[in-house]
Amino acid sequence: MIAEVKSDLKTKTNRECRAAYLNAAEQKLRIEKLPIEDATGPISFAITCHLDRYKSFDVEPYDARNVLCFGAGQLAGSKLYGFHRMVFAARSPLWNGFFISSMGGAALPLYHAGVDYVAVEGRSEDYLIAAIKGAGDGTIESRFEGISEQDIMDIFQGYEGKRGWYALQQYTYEKFNEMFRIGEDRYMDFRILTVGPASLNTNFGAIGSTVIRNGKFRLGVDDWAGRGGMGSLMAQAHRTVAIAYGGTYDGKTFTENIKDIKVVNKLFREEFHEKYIDYVIRAGTKYRYDPHVKSSGTFGVNMSVLGEWLLSFNWESVNLSERERKSLYALVKNHYLKQFNEEIVEPRTFATCGEPCPLTCKKIYHEHKKDYEPYEAMGPNSGIFDQRAAEKAVKEVEVMGFDAIEFGNVSSWILECIHKGLLRKEEFGLDDDVEFDPRNYRIEFSHANAKALIKLAELVAYRKGKGIGAILARGVRVAAKELDKRFADRVRSLGTTFVDSTLYIPYGETGCISPTQYWVPGVFVPAPVQGKYLTDYCINSLPPGELGKSCAERAIREMYSEEMGICRFHRGWSERTVETLLRRGLGIELNLYEHCRGLLQKIIEYDRKANQYPVFWETKKTKNVIHRYLAEIKRKMPEGNVEFDLWIKKFNENQEQAAKEYWEETREGYEEIIGHISRSVKIYSDTCV
Repeated sequence: MIAEVKSDLKTKTNRECRAAYLNAAEQKLRIEKLPIEDATGPISFAITCHLDRYKSFDVEPYDARNVLCFGAGQLAGSKLYGFHRMVFAARSPLWNGFFISSMGGAALPLYHAGVDYVAVEGRSEDYLIAAIKGAGDGTIESRFEGISEQDIMDIFQGYEGKRGWYALQQYTYEKFNEMFRIGEDRYMDFRILTVGPASLNTNFGAIGSTVIRNGKFRLGVDDWAGRGGMGSLMAQAHRTVAIAYGGTYDGKTFTENIKDIKVVNKLFREEFHEKYIDYVIRAGTKYRYDPHVKSSGTFGVNMSVLGEWLLSFNWESVNLSERERKSLYALVKNHYLKQFNEEIVEPRTFATCGEPCPLTCKKIYHEHKKDYEPYEAMGPNSGIFDQRAAEKAVKEVEVMGFDAIEFGNVSSWILECIHKGLLRKEEFGLDDDVEFDPRNYRIEFSHANAKALIKLAELVAYRKGKGIGAILARGVRVAAKELDKRFADRVRSLGTTFVDSTLYIPYGETGCISPTQYWVPGVFVPAPVQGKYLTDYCINSLPPGELGKSCAERAIREMYSEEMGICRFHRGWSERTVETLLRRGLGIELNLYEHCRGLLQKIIEYDRKANQYPVFWETKKTKNVIHRYLAEIKRKMPEGNVEFDLWIKKFNENQEQAAKEYWEETREGYEEIIGHISRSVKIYSDTCV
């Protein structure tokens, strides 16, 4: 039983938030003022919309009542670094439950539009492009333009030298940029949210946006709300394919003027006894530059420290010996990572997500922004160990507008299926063989695998390939079961199935999400929001019950960033300071731990009303990943651990039964924390990579 948590928000002011309801059917924008108690942050706003106002749990994910909500945190408009992340929330068409996705820096233009939150409602007859502009006096202007499906497809095929998602973004820019012009050669702060062909045709399309500086796109500085298929929701439920927004509004006032960096510095010296910039840089070393590994960012640091724990070949690397895994990692260290360090880290080609920030976490090489997840999912995990090959693959996936992590899981799975003989290269229009044997691999094989991935991206995004593209467009869980039926003769002949060649976290009857790219059980535990970092993804030796508790504690803390619209790269300092900043900046007293635990409870309540719930792991590969992880941890603990010995013995004797017990204990541990206040709160640990 989950205990109800009462709101602990207390405010010394009568502050209100402004929500904009963009009605795609009527092509209208209406503004509503909400008391801050009802909309403390973008997650609170979205849950209120879905649970109380629209009751979207009663309808299918692509119903127009499943409003796409997005917004900024309460401290947007201040001089605090990382507090302008745009947070999206709705019922996911892939996960099928309530889900959260976010995009760096994109909330700053929303603040300048004079809006805290947006809800896209209704369904346009034609596809729709919308624009929202806020003036300095707080007035808001909106414009709408319909576009036919044929015109969109023509744009996707090529417009002004661009294709796919980039082409539609360029088209939208040309239609609406004059709306945001100031004089002849200046522009107000604005951005464009855009989808690609994957959002029109699959369940895992992303919403993307390129940073615009004085009317020009910044090459390579793209950011994505990818997880959960929010782009698919926007395009298919609301038939809305692009939203431009921005303005000149800057009228928000603070109790202490934290729009002034001098005031921010004074506040930090008084409250935390440290200079603000020093605090931020020290806590964000990984994302700025880590001198210990002489690399930078999620890609550089993760690739430097994971070593033989790095995943490759659709997670098949977990079945290799330590020597074999170290041999594969040498390809990363001496080539893939070396290229990154020489081309990006040494010349310091770093950028930000669009808001001023000293971490400069965006690592840019020409037009390519390199983060760990996409360049791992469509790198070593897809049998690609060369930057030039990975760049082509990742860029094509971006052109098509996919969630890169989700598509990377699809691509690595399909490459393994071709390698096993479950699928044939001719069925994908491939001329060359794929090379997916980790024991007989050479770096030059990267290019053939990248070509296959590029072909696959177009096939799935446009639902081509004699029906295979349409099957894969539904997501790995549904697709794997369908392919088992379609190719039943091959399955029987080879003695292996499509389902057991993939891995995912199942949810409800058909929902699923692909795990993040870490060989840890925390990314598979049953939880209301998975596939993101609302979990414990550290390499540790926690027994399953304690792991479940630790994952719940991390989920609550990670919700701080989601509810407050904070970049999680700043979590090392923001989790410790945000309550103080709310109190001194806005006069708001809030027990954020209680508040965010309550939000997770409401998400669970919503999902239960939608008949969505955690489901035991369905694939052999998933269960084997847990089994191999436990064995590897035990091997690295020579002093011995009785409980780990017991679990390994259970898995060795009966993997299926042991996996069920392990899953159930993590679930019980998770629910114990979400349902009851924990006596010991787990704070962010720098050992998590």
